[in-house]
Amino acid sequence: MREIFRPNDFCTVTKLLMATRGSLRNAAALADSDASVPDRVRGALKSAVAAGVMSVPEWAGALGGSYAGLVESFAESLRPRSTFFRLLSDGWFVPAPLRTRLTSITAAAGASVVGEGKPTPVSRISLANSVLEPLHVIALIVLSAEVVASQSPASQAFVAGELRGAVADAADAALFNIAIPSGSPAPTFSATGTTAADAIRDLRSALGLVSTTGAGRLFWVASPDVANALSALPAGDGTTDLGLLAFPQMGPTGGELLNQPCAVSGKLDAGSLLLLDASGFAAASESIILDASLAGTIELETAPMADGSQGTGSELVSLFQTHSVALAAKCFIGCEKIRSTAAVMITDVAYGS
Repeated sequence: MREIFRPNDFCTVTKLLMATRGSLRNAAALADSDASVPDRVRGALKSAVAAGVMSVPEWAGALGGSYAGLVESFAESLRPRSTFFRLLSDGWFVPAPLRTRLTSITAAAGASVVGEGKPTPVSRISLANSVLEPLHVIALIVLSAEVVASQSPASQAFVAGELRGAVADAADAALFNIAIPSGSPAPTFSATGTTAADAIRDLRSALGLVSTTGAGRLFWVASPDVANALSALPAGDGTTDLGLLAFPQMGPTGGELLNQPCAVSGKLDAGSLLLLDASGFAAASESIILDASLAGTIELETAPMADGSQGTGSELVSLFQTHSVALAAKCFIGCEKIRSTAAVMITDVAYGS
């Protein structure tokens, strides 16, 4: 019978590996000496059939189904936080293995009504080929050695939350960049006003730009400020229908817009509202790989300035001197837009202001 893992089990393995500098054997020994570690986690750490390390994809093959089960449970726990993993888990994306060739339709075939004795027009269909290349999404977090060593519930929850947030945000940033690439001709337009009537007009325009043919899988994503505005936007012009909301099913943490789900993401620029047709994207996800280190130097910046190719230096911090541990969670995902009209972005949103 396959072991059923819980989302926090993956984070427990993460902490054990961080405490043992990424050594699988030492992590298994540490788990044996800690009564708070569940038996299912101990079994996963001991199930390797060959020597390996967490920093290479082949290591997951050594652990077989146990590690895969840990990763699946962790990926499922990302669903409430991540738009990418939510759509992937719910089956809204078109499933496709990584490194496979995809064919996207840039101009669909059409049909005509032909009168008696009239010539039949030729229908044209335009196709474009692409490959679902794996994206190497890396989330790097640094924790104090005291937090890593503690197995208290509070410490477990803290590490779990940080790891989920880092992986989820990195995956969502990759998805949004693919949906609306910088400088691309993808549909983008500015909001037309601030009232509820303006908002409805903008939403209608967005729906018109995303070709669903009545069979799409529509999903809205709002930046936090836009979600706040939509959740409290009064109906009408704000002077009539007092007490009524334009979008009563929308809240600051998400909900529904026009009966379609809406999530909130901090990876969108302020004033942004994104509409996706998930059926216009092919996506996949592979194993999450872990690597930990207590030695080395690191630039503690969310936007690193160091660039070896340009000879640009920066201020580095020693993990050893600061008694810290660095964890790199590497997630291999793939996402490709297979229909050019599968996404539209509304910018400069200031509803209710």
